[in-house]
Amino acid sequence: MSHGWHGYFVCYDDTKVYYKDIYSLFNNKAWEHKLKLFIIQACRGDSSDSGAELEEGGDCEPTQEAGNTDDASSSVDEACILKDDLFAPPETLTLYSTPEGYVSYRPNLSSCQFIEAVALELTRAWEKRVELVQSLTRVSHRIARGFQSNSRDKQHNGKKQMPCLVSHLTRDVYLVQRQGYTQ
Repeated sequence: MSHGWHGYFVCYDDTKVYYKDIYSLFNNKAWEHKLKLFIIQACRGDSSDSGAELEEGGDCEPTQEAGNTDDASSSVDEACILKDDLFAPPETLTLYSTPEGYVSYRPNLSSCQFIEAVALELTRAWEKRVELVQSLTRVSHRIARGFQSNSRDKQHNGKKQMPCLVSHLTRDVYLVQRQGYTQ
C-alpha cells in the first residue's frame, strides 16, 4: 500500500519507484518461464469514478457524473496509458488497485478493501483450484460491486473503484501446494 502517480509509486522515504524498473529486474533468463505476480495498491492519478447504476439483469447506465472526472485537467495522455505495462516480461500478471489516471481508496491506514479481496480470492483459488486470472477477476467484481468510498471530502465521497488486471501470461496458472509442504 503506497501513494502513486502515472507510472510509479512512492516509498516511505519519498523515493519514486517506476513500474518499468521493477519489470526490468525480472526480464532475464533466470525468470524466463516463471510466474511473476505483482499486486499494486496505489493511486495512479487523481481522477475519481462516480460509477454507474446497475439494475438487476440489466446493463450499466452511466450516472450523470460517470465518465466525468472531478478534475478535467487531470486527463491522461492516451499514448502513455499502457506504456509501463509494455515493459512487463512474459509470464507477468499485474493487478493494480485502480486504472491508470485514477485514485485508489482505502478506508483507513490499517486496512484496505482491495488487499483484503485479493487475499480472500487467492486463498479460494488455492483451496478450490481456481485459475489465477479468473480468481483475480473476482477481485475486480468484489471491489466494483461492493466498495464505495466514504470520505469527509465531498470530491472523494461516494466514489467507486475498479481494479485493473494486465496479463502477459501465455498459459493458465493454478496455485497448488508444493510436494512436501506442510502448514
